[in-house]
Amino acid sequence: MATRLRNWAGDVRWRPARIDRPGSQEELVACVRRSTMPIRVLGAGHSFTALCATDHQTIELDRLNGLRSLDREQKEATIWAGTRLRDLGPLLARQGFAIENQGDIDAQSLGGVLATGTHGTGTRLGCIASQVLELTLVTGSGDSLTLSRQHDERRFRAAAVSLGSLGILSQVRLKLCPAYRLSEVRRRVPLDECLANVAATAARHRHFEFFWFPYSDLALTKAMDQVPAEENPPNRFRPFLINMVENFAFWLTCQASRLRPAWTPAINAFCSRALDESEYLGPPHRIFPTPRLVRFHEMEYAVPAERGPDCLRELREFIVRRKLPVSFPIEYRYVGEDDLFLSPFFKRDSATLSINVFHPGNYREYFDGAEAIFHNHAGRPHWGKKHNAGPTYLRRLYPHWDDFLQIREELDPEGRFLNPHLRGLFFE
Repeated sequence: MATRLRNWAGDVRWRPARIDRPGSQEELVACVRRSTMPIRVLGAGHSFTALCATDHQTIELDRLNGLRSLDREQKEATIWAGTRLRDLGPLLARQGFAIENQGDIDAQSLGGVLATGTHGTGTRLGCIASQVLELTLVTGSGDSLTLSRQHDERRFRAAAVSLGSLGILSQVRLKLCPAYRLSEVRRRVPLDECLANVAATAARHRHFEFFWFPYSDLALTKAMDQVPAEENPPNRFRPFLINMVENFAFWLTCQASRLRPAWTPAINAFCSRALDESEYLGPPHRIFPTPRLVRFHEMEYAVPAERGPDCLRELREFIVRRKLPVSFPIEYRYVGEDDLFLSPFFKRDSATLSINVFHPGNYREYFDGAEAIFHNHAGRPHWGKKHNAGPTYLRRLYPHWDDFLQIREELDPEGRFLNPHLRGLFFE
């Protein structure tokens, strides 16, 4: 019987006819050349959509992991696309380097992070794909194609964020930073005050974001800044505190809200006041990520930065008006612009708003209503998270949408890297 696969949230499941796990570039090329079926690549399976699902062939890249090469003088590294972010940080730290930015989940593979435009936060920092200098694709014909801005810039700008639809991303050359340390400061601030000053606050910090529990009047802000190496050592208790307080206790409150929806406003008000005001210090690969042990469904949109506060205010009004029992906080971040064709941050600084629903819960009413608000603010969906945006809407939001589709046709004329999810996304 064929192996059944699933995504992290567990709501997308598929049973491919074949699974390959190549351990080298040569084995990957051979897998593609001998295949007679459509192919989808699976990294960590952390997408909330059916992005990787296929009844045909799945190629897993877990064995293509680690550093291929490191150029200390140029501060660059070539890295296998199957490398998980949680492994990449310590790997680079041992060599005296770090990546510029990343998000608060580090379970994903590097290839999946790039393909979906996954990001961290920072008004002067772009998504992780904006750190790419060169990438290697295995095309549908089994050829290895190396792209950079110096060599075929047009295709490079399409391939850096491609949803895995142009070919199989096997290795990436990334720009690096010398190893650095971050301080993280968490504070509770009245939500209206936070929104009134959010742009100026974000501009003062290397990274800034906040969380807001619906029905509460407080936001939990998180500011991160680079600090000198001689500062005090990292707080060693941070992982324990996060695992216990922000996972187990949060799971209990989510269960209570699910069983007694009418309790949700009171539970959220308690959570917003109980969250820890704290300070931590450490290397970025320890400060950026926050363990997520409570399963959830997620939707995220990137709206123009100046429209972010009003967008959140409309979300607040919608939740209260519908009396929705939303137990998860909304996460609000900033991301700098880039020039990658399908990046949600193409040519505009953005505010991203992430909404979540506890895994056993019904998310449809909340997500549908929130998505209408996001669309009214010209929002672009996170490619790895739930959304219902179709080609008519997306063509209006992405100036190079048709250029991308043309390049996709050039590199994969037989549609070998498409599945039903991508066909519905790209074609009417």
